[in-house]
Amino acid sequence: MPQSTAVLDEEPEYVENENLATSKLSYSIVLAGGSGQRMRDFVIEWLGDAVPKQYCCFTGSKTMIEHTIDRASEVSIADRIITLAAKEHAQFAQAIECPGPLIFQPCAKGTAPGILLPLAAIVAENPTATVHILPSDHFIFPKIDFTKQLRDAEEVVKQHPDRLVTLAAKAALPETDYGWIQKDARTPFGSTAFAVTNFHEKPNAELAGDYLSYGYSWNTMIMTVRAATLWGIAWDLYPEMMEKFQKLSNAWEPKIRQFPKRLLEKTYRAIDEYDFSKDLVEKIVNRVCVIEMQDLMWNDWGRPSRVLETLNEISRQPNFNLNTKEKTVEKSSLLDLSFDAKNGQVICA
Repeated sequence: MPQSTAVLDEEPEYVENENLATSKLSYSIVLAGGSGQRMRDFVIEWLGDAVPKQYCCFTGSKTMIEHTIDRASEVSIADRIITLAAKEHAQFAQAIECPGPLIFQPCAKGTAPGILLPLAAIVAENPTATVHILPSDHFIFPKIDFTKQLRDAEEVVKQHPDRLVTLAAKAALPETDYGWIQKDARTPFGSTAFAVTNFHEKPNAELAGDYLSYGYSWNTMIMTVRAATLWGIAWDLYPEMMEKFQKLSNAWEPKIRQFPKRLLEKTYRAIDEYDFSKDLVEKIVNRVCVIEMQDLMWNDWGRPSRVLETLNEISRQPNFNLNTKEKTVEKSSLLDLSFDAKNGQVICA
């Protein structure tokens, strides 16, 4: 893994290869609807309030969601970056400068509806567009190498528009909190992608050790797919649910780029809960291919220990102190943190 003392807030920009197709035509969905329950107690001790982890800046001056938006901006123009946030987190989300539409899901219905809601807007605008799905609670460094992986995924989707491409992380530990991906090295898609043999959800310690020895990869849930392809897959699997999402897509208001509030509230609450990985992706393994990311660090910051391990590895100081009860940030909530409107940054000071 690369070692660096570089300032993460000021990473170099990705320079587009002139031989590639016109850049930044893809959409990006920034997923920020999670509640971060595993980090809740730690964040309360640190900030004095249950701020969802995606709205926290654990080091430097940018929150996790801001870093995710930065990554999205490397492959999508501003108005093609759609951010999904939970309605109950509106005070945090509205303090962030979201470059494109900010959509609030009325309630938690699982990760599948959370992805299909912004996808409904994209299908209304441009169903043939390529879409990147980017969770906002990941640490990824450096950005320039991650952008290259997204470009590779775009190329696979361009050549195989019926495929869903997932980016996997090279496994370093027998991790029981992550899902695992078993690739089929005998079936390549281009030079970097391979067919998927199976997905394995959060195993016990013994199985995780086996998966590590077998060379399986960690499932990051970072995905690239043609909008119409994912929309069609969801229709095939869950037509009753998709009737509701189709109604929302048909009602998308292009001038203000929002769903009608009453219709969204009523329709979304009537949708059943589904997990995107378990209830959708795992049911279409034969249409998924995987790219194992190279030359970068990836971590799901779902536990305080992971945050500390990562920051130690890249020689960065955290904005918190786990060893004492003293808080390095004295404010009680994100609303109390200073907001730099010019630079669109929430400053932990």
